[in-house]
Amino acid sequence: MRERISLDGTWDFRPDPSGASGISGEARSIAVPGAWQAQFADLRWVSGRATYRRSFAVPSAWAGRAVRLCFGAVDYLCEVLVNDRPAGAHEGGYLPFWFDVTALLRCGEANEVTVVVTDVGPGDSESVSFDEIPHGKQSWYGPLGGIWQSVFLEATAEAFVERALIRPDLASGTVAVDVRLARPAEASDVLYSRAISPAGTQTWSEGPVELEPGTTIAQLELQIRDLEAWSPRTPAIYGLDIALGRNGELLDQWSDHFGFRSIETRDGALLLNGEPL
Repeated sequence: MRERISLDGTWDFRPDPSGASGISGEARSIAVPGAWQAQFADLRWVSGRATYRRSFAVPSAWAGRAVRLCFGAVDYLCEVLVNDRPAGAHEGGYLPFWFDVTALLRCGEANEVTVVVTDVGPGDSESVSFDEIPHGKQSWYGPLGGIWQSVFLEATAEAFVERALIRPDLASGTVAVDVRLARPAEASDVLYSRAISPAGTQTWSEGPVELEPGTTIAQLELQIRDLEAWSPRTPAIYGLDIALGRNGELLDQWSDHFGFRSIETRDGALLLNGEPL
């Protein structure tokens, strides 16, 4: 089953002073998650490049398992190294991403992760123009960059559920789930799904669903009886578990939550679950 180690907390941080006058390039401590402009007065209006670094231990018991280094979000460009070896690079400041670092780790020993971040600002000479980057309202108030969402290590079996798209339908009471596997399925691989009612008193299950060998995508569907619709006044939230099995053994379980609701316009009115707002 999945195990996580949080890498949130205090990291070593070194801003690159080459792009801004009067900025010290000396190392300092920074809290992750959090934008550097929100933590240091001298960096409040500074974009550009900075380097994050921290050490961490990996349990000996993780040997032989797949390990991912997961980021909630880093704004905007980043390069990641583990034990001074490249793990990968990412562009985009708002979505989660991960790298397979299994081959880069030393289980039972100390390890180090380095993240070189570039927060692109107006007029910066980077590969990406500031004007081409989608910004929300936060750009009105100044730059916000760095590791601003959580970071963690996650150990799984070699085969695991990478992600799933949940598509609940209020009218029919069905929940369609598009599952993506991290590795191609083997001949004995099966999936199980289970939805859990908001009160936790009812469950609806499907499976085992046999997977086509070599596939990485599967579709599941659950039928929910006597469903509860989500609204701000009654925020009914269902749980969903997806389990991957092989030869009678549970390899992985992926969990999330969802709600049933519909939004539409009719005769100039905005309707939630068929009722005017």
